[in-house]
Amino acid sequence: MDRPFDPRIHFALNCGAQSYPPIAVYTPDEIDEQLDQAAAIFINGETTVNSATRTIATNPILRWYRADLGDLETLIRRYHSDGLPERTWHFKWNPYNWSV
Repeated sequence: MDRPFDPRIHFALNCGAQSYPPIAVYTPDEIDEQLDQAAAIFINGETTVNSATRTIATNPILRWYRADLGDLETLIRRYHSDGLPERTWHFKWNPYNWSV
């Protein structure tokens, strides 16, 4: 059975390093809501938006999986609680913690 790839999987299943989202239990009936919640929790916890400098500081996981996640501004706009105004943004990548 072929299923389309869901990029939100990067916020749910991972290697368990400190800089990755926490691993949780997911249920079939609520998987869409749970994946959206995992993405929102991760992006809100890892992303700082500075409108004055037009800078987004975030976890390098978003850069590493950019091909899967699509346009990062759109992703952050969708999940960040403060939203993201339409303009040109510059990304700054926070240090990554490989500790488990």
